[in-house]
Amino acid sequence: MRATHVPETGVITVREWPTPRATEPGTFVVRMTAASVCGSDLHAALHGTLHPMGPERAGYPGHEGVGVVAESNSQKFPEGTTVLCVPPGEFGGAFAEYMLLDDDHAVALPSDLDSNDLTQMRRYMMAQQLGTCIYAFDLYWPTEVPARTAGTCVIMGAGSAGLFFLQDAKRRGFKHIIVSDKQPARLDIARTLGARTVLIPDEDLGAVVSELTGNKGADLVIEAVGSDELRTQAVGIVAHRGIVGWFGLYESFEPTLVPIF
Repeated sequence: MRATHVPETGVITVREWPTPRATEPGTFVVRMTAASVCGSDLHAALHGTLHPMGPERAGYPGHEGVGVVAESNSQKFPEGTTVLCVPPGEFGGAFAEYMLLDDDHAVALPSDLDSNDLTQMRRYMMAQQLGTCIYAFDLYWPTEVPARTAGTCVIMGAGSAGLFFLQDAKRRGFKHIIVSDKQPARLDIARTLGARTVLIPDEDLGAVVSELTGNKGADLVIEAVGSDELRTQAVGIVAHRGIVGWFGLYESFEPTLVPIF
């Protein structure tokens, strides 16, 4: 089968690999239909977080995908089942024609779903990331007594994760939501969803936050890019006793500075 190969940081190729087989109980092989590139994949393949086993793994580093079970040794996922693939993120495997999974690393999709309908399959594929965003938001904005005031939420990055956070912030009742990004097309979507958008570097995010909050800072800042520079800025624009959520994965295994004061 054909699959990606990352022999070293900064090098991504496609080559032939042995097709996996479901030889162990509870395992199955998925014929991949679609896979998504996550920001953490870019860090792993191009920046400084290559897993030591990455060069030996077919389909690395992809970990978001959908497909149909082609061979099964699992009672839970028989052949023909359409599945959302959720492999361990550090190992991936989704950038391949076939991927070996086990019962703990997939979710069955509706049985009436047409696996040939790529539009529907891609929509279901995004459920993996949506789940991580909802889980993260629960951590960033915990239930407290008395409840925190959901005033201003800043989301750095208008990729798929940032847009999920935007919609969740609206659901949780934030009065003002600010979304920043370098891509106008992404910000167009964020604006349609009701956010005050900030195009970087044309606008100063800190100045916008200061103006909107009366110099108090944001109640919640979510960094959804994976940038040490933005993580530092997030600490600088959050309100006193506010919350910063670092969602974007680290750029390298090296230490980074955090403005404690």
